[in-house]
Amino acid sequence: MQKLLVQANIQDKPDALKIPFMTEAERQELAEYWKTMPALSEGPLLRLDLEGILKDPAWNPTGRDLDPEERARATKLLQDYYYFTRVSQVERFKTLVEPKIAHFLEIGAFIEYDQKDGGPPFDGFTITHAETDGSGRFRKYYFPQDEYPEMYHHRQVCQERAQETFANLYRLLSRN
Repeated sequence: MQKLLVQANIQDKPDALKIPFMTEAERQELAEYWKTMPALSEGPLLRLDLEGILKDPAWNPTGRDLDPEERARATKLLQDYYYFTRVSQVERFKTLVEPKIAHFLEIGAFIEYDQKDGGPPFDGFTITHAETDGSGRFRKYYFPQDEYPEMYHHRQVCQERAQETFANLYRLLSRN
């Protein structure tokens, strides 16, 4: 995770567990704005490529350059987007999922299966983890939302804030 933070030059990462969910009004406003946006490539955001974004007519329809303050804001939005889409997944696994695996193994709280037979059903669980047991079989661990609310909070906040930073970057670039 530290490597990803350094790669993105993220000095001050967000703490997704301390960020509240968006309000219904915020979600609605974002959804309405999203409908007005053109089709945009996510690639330059994941590469932290501000120059590529500035050269892309879909992202920068007026072709304008950014002043130093706007450039700093755009860079921060790119870093936040990278955190919420990439770093947060690793962070969620390393800090919230992985520490539970040893306990689950100890108490047998997993399902073993052979991938050629198909995986086990999800049965409504949206956060799971699968790994090989070393013999070609797999183990799947389930994290029910009512027992692991912090995992679900982390994931939802990161999804919401990724969408918000994506839209805010477009807003910044599409100003006249």
